Amino acid sequence: MPPTSDTVTHVPEPVFSGVRADLPVPDARLTYWDTRRPGPTVVLLHPHTGNGAVWAHQHAKFAARGYRTVSYSRRGHWPSETTPRSVADTQHTENTENTAATAPSGADDLEALRVELGLERLHLVGAALGGAYAVDYALRFPARVATMTLASSLAGIRGAGTLPPGWDDLPAAVQELGPVYRAADPAGTRRYAELTSLPRPAVPQPLTSAGTVAALAELSVPTLVVAGGADPYQPPPKARELARHIARAELVVLPEAGHVGFWEFPRLFNEAVLEFLDRHRDQPNSRCNAAQRRPHSTEPAT
Repeated sequence: MPPTSDTVTHVPEPVFSGVRADLPVPDARLTYWDTRRPGPTVVLLHPHTGNGAVWAHQHAKFAARGYRTVSYSRRGHWPSETTPRSVADTQHTENTENTAATAPSGADDLEALRVELGLERLHLVGAALGGAYAVDYALRFPARVATMTLASSLAGIRGAGTLPPGWDDLPAAVQELGPVYRAADPAGTRRYAELTSLPRPAVPQPLTSAGTVAALAELSVPTLVVAGGADPYQPPPKARELARHIARAELVVLPEAGHVGFWEFPRLFNEAVLEFLDRHRDQPNSRCNAAQRRPHSTEPAT
């Protein structure tokens, strides 16, 4: 069944049940949340404005379905930390963009986390910029990725979105939460605003392989593209276009969701992603040829 509009009611933020720990990596310390339940592993990759704590509505539900779920805060995102580099490392750096370009990539950190936790293959769920890191990791380590979900994500394609002047001056909660959710759930809106006001880096970690349409064509992993009907960054037409560039992609639209449907409409989001994961739970990751590139859409008919 395709997702339909869901009456917005306040969904209390579940208390995380699992292990929160830190992982030292070069020049940083990453904080991660791990349910440590038996089963295939789902790794949740947060938007640039968020951190590993924004996935509170997914951890318990995914674990109850038989998946081990792991989220983590990328370096510089609360409560992870970036270790100050020595003067010798930075004396020739002219600006923050050059500093970011020489930092370990998001894919490198995710691989370090996978090795630390002793994981085999991963089901990646990336929201917004987190989706770009999922794509980057899948291109770098294709044998380690079982499936990929790109939620309201530009997938690292530079210049893919166009926003009105002054957009960057708006609070993150206004930019990312759809108007239906903001009007119906003030408490949830305030909580999301709290989470997105926590420290984060001004410049994201670099991508190593993602960033072009041509790179998307190299993906062979089963992919679910999730779009919000009220998402100004990646509206359904753009999400549909993204899915067409990925060989084994299918599309789901959450009609009234903004940019963070996993937070606004967790029931619909979880149902769509878990149904996709269940179908690919035990399937091998294999390449398909051009004749097999038939993206499946479960968006509502218009």
